[in-house]
Amino acid sequence: MLRIKVFQNGLTRIYMTKSFKLGSGKNEFYNFLEAATNVDLGYKKIIAFEDVVTNTTVFVSPIACLIEIEEVANE
Repeated sequence: MLRIKVFQNGLTRIYMTKSFKLGSGKNEFYNFLEAATNVDLGYKKIIAFEDVVTNTTVFVSPIACLIEIEEVANE
């Protein structure tokens, strides 16, 4: 599970997600970095994931904010 902190316009949002379990990488952290790299290379414009706390789908543009991620144990 990943804890994603998004800092944008003076606000901090904290999300918990398991959306990056499936992917070409060996762990969720790698899969998230792959999604961020795809934005950097211009293949995509946003990173999408589901927040397990609120059960909502979140779309984040990494161009307009600062994103901090960390792996956490399933809570």
